[in-house]
Parts: sequence; C-alpha cells; structure tokens
Amino acid sequence: MSISFALLFSSPLAVGNIASFFETNFSEVVSLPLSFYSTFLGCLLLTTILLFKVKKELVDLFGLKCVGYLFVAIVFIINVFAILVPVSRQTQFIDYYRKELREVPLQTIYAYSSVRSPLLYGDIFGLAVYLVEKFEFRRFKNLEKKLGEGVILEKGKKSIPKIYLVIGESAYRKRMSLYDYEIKTTPFLDSIAKADSSSINFYDGISSANITRDAVRFSLSFATPFNKDAFWTEKNVVEMAREASYHTVWISNQGRAGLYDNYPSYIAKSSEAVYFENKLRKEDLDLLSLIPTYDGKGDKELIVLHLMGSHFPFSERYDEADDTYFKLHYSEYMHEDTIFDYFDSVFDYDKSIHHTDRFLKKLYNYTISHDESSIIVYFSDHGGNPHRDVHGTLEFNESEFEIPFVVLKNNVEIDIDSIIQQYLSGGKINNMNLAYILSELMGYSVNAEVIRKAQEEGENVMLVNGFIVPFGLMGLVCF
Repeated sequence: MSISFALLFSSPLAVGNIASFFETNFSEVVSLPLSFYSTFLGCLLLTTILLFKVKKELVDLFGLKCVGYLFVAIVFIINVFAILVPVSRQTQFIDYYRKELREVPLQTIYAYSSVRSPLLYGDIFGLAVYLVEKFEFRRFKNLEKKLGEGVILEKGKKSIPKIYLVIGESAYRKRMSLYDYEIKTTPFLDSIAKADSSSINFYDGISSANITRDAVRFSLSFATPFNKDAFWTEKNVVEMAREASYHTVWISNQGRAGLYDNYPSYIAKSSEAVYFENKLRKEDLDLLSLIPTYDGKGDKELIVLHLMGSHFPFSERYDEADDTYFKLHYSEYMHEDTIFDYFDSVFDYDKSIHHTDRFLKKLYNYTISHDESSIIVYFSDHGGNPHRDVHGTLEFNESEFEIPFVVLKNNVEIDIDSIIQQYLSGGKINNMNLAYILSELMGYSVNAEVIRKAQEEGENVMLVNGFIVPFGLMGLVCF
C-alpha cells in the first residue's frame, strides 16, 4: 500500500490515510480512480513474486527447515540497523523529542519513523497508532462528559433559536467568486453580499486538518491538534446543543461507516434524529426535501447537513443545471487553448462549487419562509485541489486548508460578527474554533483566557501524520 501511495501521490502513507482506509464506506471505495486499484494490484503482485523468489533462494541455500527462522532474523537485523543508524546520526532527535517520548512514546516514534523509514517502520507504527486510537475510542465513549473548559451555559442569555449547520466537503474558497475568483461559481452568495450585506458575513477560513475524520472532529468538539483527548472528555457541539434545550438533527450525504466507528459518525449519533443517505450516487439537493420531516420538533433546533460537496470524483458533484450555467456563461474558458488552460476535471470542480451555491440558495429561501429567526453557518471540513482527484496527503498544498466560512442571517438580533471576530487568528478563522462560536450562539459564555488560547492555537493546522505546523509556514516546513 505504501509503495502504491508513493507512486500515485508522491507522498508517504500517513496515519491519517491508514485510518481513512479502515473507516471508508462503499460509495467512497467505488469513487476512487481506476489508477489507484491498478497501481495497488501491480505492486501487490510484484512484491509477492519477489517474496517467493527470496524464499526459494533461501531454501536452496540453507534448506527448508531453517528458512523461516533465517528470514525473520535477516529482516530483524536489517530493520534494527535501519532505525539505529539514522538515529545515531540524528542525536538531536532524542533531545528534541525527550518530553514527547515520555508522554506519547508510540506517536513520537511514528513521527520519526514515518519520515526516516516510511516504507517499513512508518507503516508499522502508523498502524499501531491507529489501533491505539481505536482502543481509546472504545474506552472513552461511555464516559461522563463535562462542558468545555471555560464554557458556561448562562440562563437568560440571548441565543439563536434555529441554527442550520452546513458542513461542506473539499471546498476551496479561492475557487468561489464570493472570495474574488474570476468565474462566478457562487452567484447566489455574491448576490446576497451585494444586495443585502447585512444578511451575510464571510471570512477567510482555514481547516485544522486536510482529511474529513480529523477536520470534523476538531470542528465540532473542543478537541484540537494540541488536545485530542478533549473529544472524549468534553461534550461535542451536538451534546452542547441538547444541554441548551435544542432539538438536534443530523442529516448526512456522507456514507455511513458504522455509527461509532469514526469521529463524524460518533458526533452524528449524539443527535436525537440521524439520517444517512444510502444511495450510491449522492445528490446534496435531495437532503433539502428531508428537512420538513425533522423540522419543528422543538422551540430551538440545531440541524446539521453534511454534504458531499466537492468530493472526488468531481464529475458526479453537479447536475445538468450547473453544466448549462457554465456553457451559457463561460464556454470561452472551456477550451485548453485559453490563458486559463482549464481541463475538464478542473471545470467539473468549479461546477461542484456552483452546485453547493444552489444548495445554499434553496436552504436560505426555506429559512426565510419557515423561520422567524435563524442562521445558516456554512463551512467546509477541508479544502481541495481542483487539479488533483485526491486530498489528505503530506504534499504541502494550501488549497487543502483554505476553506469558506459563511454565515447567512435571517432576522437575528445577536451581533454574530463580533463573536466570530474574537476567534480570528491573523485575520483568518480556523474551523477548530467553530465549537466556541456555536456555543456562544446557543447561549453559552466563554471566558477570555480560553478565547485567547483559541486564537493562538488557531494559527496552526495538523497534517495527516499528526505533525502540527503554523499555517503561514506550511510551504517552508521540511522533514
């Protein structure tokens, strides 16, 4: 698997990728490019043949009886030297990681081995880290949880009675005309910003991670890359909403991977009503027809809508209406000889952004006609590179972290912008601070020290191997 991953994506396999393989669902499996399967099967066949040839040569030299022991001994000796030699040349490793080795030895060894020996130790320790994480999952999931540090539910504090939380997928904000992209991929959001700017706030968002399992975990709980255990010990956003007397609903177009087998599913199961779309071909607009089924069950409601958004394959994330719009307005760009040099897959990505814009338009119109006071909070779990069909590798690509963060308002009295401004880091909002923002919108207060800490931590993102790096320095980080 590591060899296939390196050949396809020029990036080592990381623990986040290993976790995604185990936690994926059927719809994502069949959506992977054919090149992935052909490369994997080719590498599997080649390595199997080589192993049999090695075994045959050892049998010829030493006989069948001791070949197994000999093979294990050779592998062990080679592997020990593979670690000891690099470590002996990198003595600063022990000094730098001394504290981490005491506190999280397995993760620290993985962090080193995944870079120095990615095809052997990186995989072994990466899998071990994931298995430990799953053990912690089962150990913590039934524990009594507390409110987030410095978060208090205040009686009588104003709150938003109806909150629609829309979780996008792989949306890169710099491909949205709301964020000054030259092609009008978000005509609805553009129109709101132009005609009624008081009804919309939007910010330069960055994602805390570039894979869904981690990005959603850090967005909808008080866990951060610096404190992952808070996911188990402190209440997530849905549980916070229920404590504040909100009726909670989770409607997902992402495939189910076991109700407790990954972070998004775990949070979803915290809701009073849960729906996962089972169709192989998933259409985000279909989720809108489900809202009336779950709506109106309480005086206050939190409705989470988890989209497929711009997840690969991009060609399945839009419909005829999006295609017609682009042909009508941007046919001159749809040729490779233009200065933009767009390829079909890149234009498909832009159409998927337009499709999400249509979803938000329909949802906004629903809120205007059905709610006395409500907001739509739209953000993407992580970004995506329209020039590639994958995300979540160790390749340093800012497009996988630069996300939209949009609030659409319908007759609200709370100054939402002033709340969000508290959590900006370097003029950007990290989605790991969404839990604090939603808490304040639901009637909780957050103390100043926690807000300051959230600002500081919001300058960082986590890579798929668990490394934490300042977002502004991503392109300069070397291993």
